[in-house]
Amino acid sequence: MSYIYSKFRHCTLYLIS
Repeated sequence: MSYIYSKFRHCTLYLIS
């Protein structure tokens, strides 16, 4: 779960940025 969450969070931050 942690891995998926981290990946999702990273993608979101990247998209927002």
